[in-house]
Amino acid sequence: MEDEQKKKEYLEAAVISKFYHGEVCENRNCFGKSFFRRVYKRCYMIIQKQIELQLEKGESEYKETNDNVIIFMGQRGTGKSSVMRSFMKSLLENSSVNDEYGDFIVKLPKSNKKIRFIGIDSIDASLLEEQEDIFEAILAKMFNEFLKDNENINSESLTYEKRELYHMFSSIYKKHLNIKQRNMEDIYSSEAAIANLRDLARSVDIKQEFEQLIEKYIQVKSYREYEYSERDRYETFLVVSIDDIDMNVESGFEILEKIQRYLKVKRLIVLIAVNHEQIKLCCQKHFQSIISNSRERNIDDLNRYINHLSDQYMEKALPSYSRVYLPSVKKMDYDKNHTVRIEDNHNPKKVYSIKQNIFLEAWRKTKVRYDTEGKKRHFLEPESLRALNNWKIYRMYMPELGNEASEEFFENLDFNHRRAMDDLLFRYADEVLQSTESKMFIALSEEHIATRGRKIVTEFLYNYYNQYENNEEKINYSKGDYSKFGYSYGELLRSIYWIGRTHVYDKKLVYAILEMYSLTLTKIFYRYKCECNFEKITELKDQKDNSNYKILKEIMNESVGGSWSKFLIPCLDKNIVEIIQISPIVNYYFSGCAKNVLDKEIDLSKVRFSISKETEELIYNLKIKNDNLKNSKKILTQIVENMEWEFLLTLFLSNGEWKLRSNKKKIKQKIEEKMPFKVEQNENQDIDTIPEGIIEQMNNSNVTPKELIEQEENKNEELYLIGKSDYNIMNFINNIFEFDEKLRYFINQLIEMMGLNYPKDINKIIDEIINEIVKKKKSFYTQMYEWSINSGGMVVPIYAIDIYYNMFKRLIRDQRLFHQNVIKTNELFEILIVLLNEIQEALEKNDKAYEELEFLDENNQFSYIFRTCPFVKRVRNASQEEKEKYENYIESLIVKEENKVRDFEQQMLDLMLV
Repeated sequence: MEDEQKKKEYLEAAVISKFYHGEVCENRNCFGKSFFRRVYKRCYMIIQKQIELQLEKGESEYKETNDNVIIFMGQRGTGKSSVMRSFMKSLLENSSVNDEYGDFIVKLPKSNKKIRFIGIDSIDASLLEEQEDIFEAILAKMFNEFLKDNENINSESLTYEKRELYHMFSSIYKKHLNIKQRNMEDIYSSEAAIANLRDLARSVDIKQEFEQLIEKYIQVKSYREYEYSERDRYETFLVVSIDDIDMNVESGFEILEKIQRYLKVKRLIVLIAVNHEQIKLCCQKHFQSIISNSRERNIDDLNRYINHLSDQYMEKALPSYSRVYLPSVKKMDYDKNHTVRIEDNHNPKKVYSIKQNIFLEAWRKTKVRYDTEGKKRHFLEPESLRALNNWKIYRMYMPELGNEASEEFFENLDFNHRRAMDDLLFRYADEVLQSTESKMFIALSEEHIATRGRKIVTEFLYNYYNQYENNEEKINYSKGDYSKFGYSYGELLRSIYWIGRTHVYDKKLVYAILEMYSLTLTKIFYRYKCECNFEKITELKDQKDNSNYKILKEIMNESVGGSWSKFLIPCLDKNIVEIIQISPIVNYYFSGCAKNVLDKEIDLSKVRFSISKETEELIYNLKIKNDNLKNSKKILTQIVENMEWEFLLTLFLSNGEWKLRSNKKKIKQKIEEKMPFKVEQNENQDIDTIPEGIIEQMNNSNVTPKELIEQEENKNEELYLIGKSDYNIMNFINNIFEFDEKLRYFINQLIEMMGLNYPKDINKIIDEIINEIVKKKKSFYTQMYEWSINSGGMVVPIYAIDIYYNMFKRLIRDQRLFHQNVIKTNELFEILIVLLNEIQEALEKNDKAYEELEFLDENNQFSYIFRTCPFVKRVRNASQEEKEKYENYIESLIVKEENKVRDFEQQMLDLMLV
């Protein structure tokens, strides 16, 4: 059923198969599948009726009214000129075609006669000078055609007709010229006045004479010796096309007047192309010049009156029943009954919507991918056929990228990137953005990409806070609060979001910023990914010297979520306290909207996680001696392998200022602290050797030494963090990108925690440990290295900012609308799994949309990269014990007295801005 529906939509769709420079002239046999097929059908319906009426009416009735004008009306760039030109061409071929064209032929159902059209060259009214006249231009075009025919046809039988036609041209032109000149002469001269009255009396019949001129012109023009005996088989009409009347601001109204006065005659069809808004301005300009000095009305009344007069005149000069409206690609693409399809230049059997084709061309030429779930019109979609045509041709000049592993790929990618940026920085910035937004956007483009985001954040905050000058104290507070978060990729996204929701900037600036980042980050990422492919697993530390890696890392700045991430998870019930007491309604509102609000730097002294007995034993058995370095590295390698879950938990922190410490001392040290005697160095000392007095002391507290030792031995090792850091549920994205650095830092902290006395060249020791780790092909760390090389380390494509930005917005929206508002500690891990699933679902939707356009291999499927990431797989397959470790760890991060609630005013500000 679905396939049948798609087939039906395809058959009904208007297909654009080619794009051309300048005006396009379509052939009649293309009308049935043309983008303008409904326009052509409407044109033929109008002209069919007009010709039938002309031929049916009597002479006297015809003179009173004549509907011989077809108006092609639409916005600039909708194809008015091309359609009018194509329609006129089809009319000139009308007599030579048969009924197979159905709706695209003019015929007389009740007569055996055929309809034939002859024409003159199209007239561009916008090029007429102030003193030039449209009626004179038509006469000149007709006369020029007559002279050409006169040279080619040497028939004695037409000598009289040609002389008569020549005389008619001369007479009409002279009379019309007299009418124009009489206003320029001295009206106070009696001789001049009498002469003018005489000429005026002769010129009142210009319309009648012009009608006779048309009939005589058709007779001479259509003459063929071999057709002479068959002349009565045809009804012939002259077609005149006038383009861009509305573009002639000075004479637009006068041109319409001349059409009304002289061109509504028998055997003539007039085609005109206008923009409704522009031609109305021409009419308003004319009426304003006549009645602007009136003192009887105020300005508002006068403007309303002028507007009313213009509407009335346009309805008379351009009757609505003779109008043909050109379709807007903006509207048709969203109307299921009027779908538009563009033929794929790589595969003519495939057709796409305008949005799909735009996305496909961007992917092929720049590797940029966009959000496909948005219901609104994407900013890249052209709003007119001309803009679409220009966009397509502009991209046609871009070379194909080729194989991603070749140097040619990157040369072409750089070239296409520059071309796309030129279009954005010049055409879009100059023609689409307003002056203020354009200046800001150009200024941003002059900043280095790594620091550009900082300027966006600070510029937005400066302008946003200036709106609230009357509440300076509140704004100063929120400024200080925001400064705790500083700049990060996440804060950049949130600032972009705010920009589109304030009255300071136009939302088009948001689109421009997203496109600028999409183009630049995609190019940088593909270069970085290619360089990764040529690195050995154990040499990924050299990434730190990679300029593309540095730029991407600096742009993320340790957080791709920022303060926006607090809206991704519900509030932990332990963070809800009875501090805000305003009213029941406010309390109810906050009970659903309050979030876990964290300071920029969390004191980590309470953040702990336990380790296994096996790992604890390895730590305590580790002896650091320079002569036994080999054995020490082996044991340390085992410790790192055993602590992969603990390492994974650190990937939710934002910076590398934290330290790892152990709070459990050796058993003998614990006993010594609780007993007033020294335990022998041999930790297996018989408990019976402990003095009875001490045993009695311990018994007084109901704990025997033996029980004490057993208790201490049964406790798991607890590690804890010290220092300050940031927690963010989205931090795993940027930390996975920096996986090698994060692992090295973790190993370094383990060495420091155990007080290992390694040589100064600690990095060399870490290299050797990692080398040992990656030898085990199935280990988590080895899989992460291999996955990072194949994918470029981007578990979520943050370089495709249009996708990531819109995905982030929807995740927050869904959390607020559909998920629970408050959770318990044992639900924290479930929330993480839900988040991962929602991210994967969003990426799968984007992949599916692009796979409908073109095959995507696994390396280009965002969802495949995400679900095959060892981190994601490891989290989804976590044991119950690991889940509980995660929940306790996260709880210790977010449940802190100073983080339970914010100042009420700040919460109100957040709720307003989110």
